[in-house]
Amino acid sequence: MKEFVIIAGPCVLEDLEIALLVGEEIKKVIEEINREKEVNFKYIFKSSFDKANRTSLYSFRGPGLEKGLEWLREIKEKLKVSITTDVHETWQVKEVAQVVDIIQIPAFLCRQTDLIVESAKTGKIINIKKGEAKMVLTFFFFSFFCFFCFWTGNFEERKRGIKEKFYKNFQPSLFGSVA
Repeated sequence: MKEFVIIAGPCVLEDLEIALLVGEEIKKVIEEINREKEVNFKYIFKSSFDKANRTSLYSFRGPGLEKGLEWLREIKEKLKVSITTDVHETWQVKEVAQVVDIIQIPAFLCRQTDLIVESAKTGKIINIKKGEAKMVLTFFFFSFFCFFCFWTGNFEERKRGIKEKFYKNFQPSLFGSVA
């Protein structure tokens, strides 16, 4: 049976208890659908520790890196689910990679080469959200740039929540794999 992935959770971490409640409910619904419909949806919890792309300087951005990663670690342990969150700066990547299963690059940052390369170095799956105006050729440039520089991890591109391309088992022997 083919596995499908649902990435869901609160947009931004506001409160640990609320995030746990939302995650538990989503997990229950997905498990029920899997049983009743005989499908195989995998749930990945997603929430941001910092929403840096707000339209107002006064909007709540999240609890920050340290507290946010503590909460994400607790959610992962209590709910027994995979976790993803956004990274916005290269200096965040190593710490985030210690907690999450998937590193997400926000659409606004999908062309930030340094951020993508730093994420690729971790060996984690990278979920690059595609910006609205980004062309397919640009996407190929970034994926091959990462691949030939450092890559040993996995790669997926998503367009506004819909899986658009998936590259599996691209394995030149000297460079690892892109899956």
